[in-house]
Amino acid sequence: MKHLPANCLILLGFLSQSQCRRAGPCGNANEPVGERWAERSDAEVQQRVTRALSCGRARGTRVLLEFTAPWCADCRAMSALEEQPEVASVLDTQYERVRINVRRWDAHRVLSERYQVRAIATYVVLDPHTQAVVAKSTREPVTGSDGTLTAAQWAAWLRAPTGH
Repeated sequence: MKHLPANCLILLGFLSQSQCRRAGPCGNANEPVGERWAERSDAEVQQRVTRALSCGRARGTRVLLEFTAPWCADCRAMSALEEQPEVASVLDTQYERVRINVRRWDAHRVLSERYQVRAIATYVVLDPHTQAVVAKSTREPVTGSDGTLTAAQWAAWLRAPTGH
């Protein structure tokens, strides 16, 4: 490549860093708002997790598995927090997201068991290179004893996730 003009090298560098965009959407585009509560098969969810891991490796971001359901008041409250600019910015720049609708606990049991999800809304942060759990948190701003969760608090946790 040393014989290519500089502008070609820049273009090649850009293309190599954006490869997962050609394979499918990365970042927030991976989970469009209009599909927030979509019901998907286990195979579809696994494809999304695989794509998120690939995008995470390419973009240098982590993977956020979001175990939710539309009937869950805490999940709806957390979904509203995601739309706050402070939270949306962190999610867009630091995560590949996969929302997993567990329905009435009758969907995606294998994933729920793998990550020991016992309540929702549960968030599992994965390292895209090792697939190891970096952090896990169950957020219950409506029904839990923790009380209201602010956008600033949620954004802070997303910036530096802790807890298993």
